[in-house]
Amino acid sequence: MTTLLSTHQLNIRIGNKQICTGLSAGIQAGEVWGLLGGNGAGKTTLLHTLAGLRKPDSGQILYKSELLSGINSRKKARMCGILLQDDESQFPATVMETVLQGRHPHLSLWQWEGEEDEQIAVDALIKTDLAEHKDKNVTQLSGGEKQRLKIATLLVQNPDILLADEPTNHLDLPHQINLLKLLTDRVRSNSQTLLMSLHDLNLVWRFCDKVILLYPDREPETGNTVDLLIPDHLEALYQHPIHCLDTDKGRLFVAA
Repeated sequence: MTTLLSTHQLNIRIGNKQICTGLSAGIQAGEVWGLLGGNGAGKTTLLHTLAGLRKPDSGQILYKSELLSGINSRKKARMCGILLQDDESQFPATVMETVLQGRHPHLSLWQWEGEEDEQIAVDALIKTDLAEHKDKNVTQLSGGEKQRLKIATLLVQNPDILLADEPTNHLDLPHQINLLKLLTDRVRSNSQTLLMSLHDLNLVWRFCDKVILLYPDREPETGNTVDLLIPDHLEALYQHPIHCLDTDKGRLFVAA
């Protein structure tokens, strides 16, 4: 299998707080990873660092076999895309104009979007239940619709590495399940990879092959979801009792 994203002895600090110490992990093509930790654990900062939006204090990040620090921004945008949490930076454009921005890394400097790009964008809007809003200004969208638009734009960008910071934000339950299934099915069928931060342990159990646990008082831990989503690890992670219930529908997690 091809390793699409890897870290070697990665160290990250926010001010005087160490949020990541000695993180070494390799994320393979076709894998879905969950990133877990309490509020303030540094999940967003870690995702921003992996996307190249900030520099680590030390250690290495590689896309495939290339050091992230040596990849130019255009190539980086073709290799990695990030869904930001509560991003309110959209320009007052239409939904269609916004989702087409995901095609820009694949176009030459002065090239306009063509019919193929537009069809890719339309397909993404259909899959995210936004097709009927394609001519609407993004400022008129609800919070959930804006979140689905960000996911559609990431699908249109179609990078090898997808990083998602709380992708279920603002989504109702059906859209949470449908869009996570859309993302994970796409990653597995296209030999891409997805790393996403989530708060809902039940969604992590359902969709993620492996996890990164950002503990408040010790080094991060990585491994298979089935091995790490157990009470001892989760209670250390959240500093709160967690019950795991095995049912005929799978494992369920409940805070005590």
